This record gives sequence, structure tokens and C-alpha cells, in this order.
Amino acid sequence: MTHGLWFFSVSRHRLWEALGRAEGRPLGPLEMVLSPWWMMMLVWCKFLVTWRFFRLWALADGMDVPENLTRCLCANYDIVGFWKNWHASYNLWLVRYMYIPMGGATWRLLNVWPIFTFVALWHDVEPQMLSWAWLMALIIAPEAAGKWVGAQPWCIRDKSGRAFRYAAAAAAAVNMVFLITVNLVGFAFGPEGIRPLLYQVLGTPAFLPYVMLAVFSGIQLTLALRDAREHAAAAALRLEGKM
Repeated sequence: MTHGLWFFSVSRHRLWEALGRAEGRPLGPLEMVLSPWWMMMLVWCKFLVTWRFFRLWALADGMDVPENLTRCLCANYDIVGFWKNWHASYNLWLVRYMYIPMGGATWRLLNVWPIFTFVALWHDVEPQMLSWAWLMALIIAPEAAGKWVGAQPWCIRDKSGRAFRYAAAAAAAVNMVFLITVNLVGFAFGPEGIRPLLYQVLGTPAFLPYVMLAVFSGIQLTLALRDAREHAAAAALRLEGKM
């Protein structure tokens, strides 16, 4: 399926200019972004089906192996959480054998560079993947800074209030746009293809605000679903304690 749909081929072979010529007009930023976005969604779906099938096979054989995709691609609001839930077994291996030996959270802003470089080389030895790895390591820093600021008592004292929720969702929206952009560089446009995309985005003033609003709204929904699950789990524990 992933190799027969047109947007997968367009993204894989970077055929935006050819598609624009066929349409008789240059493609807009939304059209340029949607094809690699759907490609990534299909890759997620492909891995989900593949890994869960073989996990089922392992469970039938008495082996309880980790679930690799524990969260939908769109149900993430931070970069660290995204990587904990994408190929989770590989993430566990990286944490155990690279992240912790390199100092863990104490040296996170430094040890992510060799770790993501290793991940890029594990995927493929090409400049595009190295660009993806180093950009990914770079955007970890503003996320860590934002989380540190948000945890301080002087930053919106009521952490459960609406103001903090909106501020957190706005920061997460910026973070997710960074994450999407870096993944587009690594798995679709490449470093040389990001320039025409930025040209299209900056040339369409309404595009970025609409994207930010859509991502912000999606993150609000994700946070609400997370809260609902936590409340349901807490209610189940209270009910279990009464029995």
C-alpha cells in the first residue's frame, strides 16, 4: 500500500516541481507538506501492523516483548515523549547502552548529539540523515529549557489552571512544528529541499498561523484525553481500594 499511493512516490522522489508543472501552477505550502505528512502516517501504520503482528507471534510463543508504537504519531506534544513512543524497544536499547552511560539527564544536551548521530547512521549513511540527526539534537535544547521554565514556581503558579494549560499547549505547538519540520528534512525534502518550502511558507502569510492554530488545538485535545485517562485510572484505583 505504501508503495502504490501517489503521495508516497511524490515525497520519496521529491516530485513537487514535476507535479506543479503537471498542474500548471506551483504547489502551495499545504500541498508540499501534506504529501510527506501522509507518507509518515503510512509509515507509522505500516510499522504498527508489522510490529504488532510479530509481537502477537512472540506472545503466542510465551515471550512478552515491548510494544514498539505505544502512541499514535499525532498524539504527541513533546519531542522526548515522541521518541519514547516511537520504536520504543530501540529507544530502551539506546537509553540503556548509550544515554545512561553518557551521563543520562545530567548531560542530556550533549549526549543527544552522538546518540542521534548513531541513529542516523543506523538508518542510512547519507548527509540527509545526518542533517536530520543534528537538527533533532538541536531542538532538544529549547524543549528542555521550556520544561525547566514551566516547572519553576514563579512561572504561572497554578499548574493545573487554564492559563498554564494554554501556555503549555502554545509552547508544545511550537515544539511540534519544529519536530515536523526536522522530520520533513530527514525523510522527505532533505536539506536542499527545505529552502523552497520555506519560500512557499513565508510567501503565504496565512499558512503558518493556521498550522499553529491546528497544532495548538490538537495538543489541547491530546492533553484533555491524557487527563481523562489519568482520572479514569485514579477512579479505578479508588474503586479497587474500596472492594
